Order: sequence, then structure tokens, then C-alpha cells
Amino acid sequence: MLTQGWVEGVVCVQNIIEDHFQLMPVIARTKEEILAARMNKFTLSPNLSILEQIQQSGIELLLVIGVSCQIQALRAVQRKLSLEKLYVLGTTCVGNVTRDGLRKFIKTTSRSPKIIVDHEFMRYFCIYFKHQDGSIEKVDFWGLKTNKLKDVFVTSCMSCFDYVNVLADLVVDYMGAGFGWQWITVRNETGQ
Repeated sequence: MLTQGWVEGVVCVQNIIEDHFQLMPVIARTKEEILAARMNKFTLSPNLSILEQIQQSGIELLLVIGVSCQIQALRAVQRKLSLEKLYVLGTTCVGNVTRDGLRKFIKTTSRSPKIIVDHEFMRYFCIYFKHQDGSIEKVDFWGLKTNKLKDVFVTSCMSCFDYVNVLADLVVDYMGAGFGWQWITVRNETGQ
């Protein structure tokens, strides 16, 4: 959408260089800035903290990428943003953790927590931890020490009712899809 001129900026989340699990929302204006935002993000991100920057930037055509709690808040204030057009790309969500919660999860679950650079919850009940050297550590869900992980999820996620991100224009995810497949939900102007 950015390279085709549909939008002038994209709100997305990049990782801070010093700590690849610490998140920083940005208004991306180049393809490279968007690509710098790739990877899974399981920690809380204050995406909407940059709404004032959007107002000051002069952007009128905007794409926002986010999970349902971020999109719900965005939709509540979107009329105040003075945008000509707002597009919303969503992903589903299964809960977020604080940065400390993520540290605890990785330390409790991985055999090499100090060299983890990414992780992915896979469809077939397994977690892949990617290490700095590119190797992948696979951990079965059944092997998780759940008795030690009860407090890692953010409490607001425990009462969330919108895992499928119903207020996004387009939702892309792979939860429940066959291996190698993704699914897309497209909503029309009436929200259906």
C-alpha cells in the first residue's frame, strides 16, 4: 500500500536494536522501515502513543497494523485524527506478555535463553526458538512448565473478547490453518 501510493505512512512496531524483544511503535514511510518491523511480537506495545505524531506529520492516508486491543482503541478515536483515509490491517491475538513476562517465559522454556532472537508458536503444538546462530530449538507445548508461567500474561488479555480483531479491515493469520497456509478475513464498509 505504501509503495503503490495508497498510504503515506504505516504505523507498525519495530524492535529496539539494543533489546530485540523491546518494542517501539513507528510511522514507517519506506519499505525498509516496514520490513524492519517484521517478526512476531508477543510483548505489549504502545502503538497508539504515536497518535500525536500522526497529527503533526501531516499524513492524511494511513495504514495501521495491530492486534485487537490496539485497533479497538484506534477506532474509538479515529474521527479525531483528521485523516482522509484510514486502513487497518489486523492480526489475531492469543494474549500478550510484559517484557518481564517474556523474559520469564523464555528463561523457563528454552535451554539457551540468552541467545534467543525470535520465537514462534507453531500450529502443531510446538514452539520454535530461533537462536543467534540461526539454529532452531523446538519445544513441545506439553513440555511447558505451566505451573511456573501462570503470571506471565497481561491480566487484561485474560478478559479479552476479540481474539479475531473484528474492527480491522483485513485480518491475516495462520491460526487453525494447515501448515504453510494463511487465512484472510476481509470486512466491508458495514463492518461485516
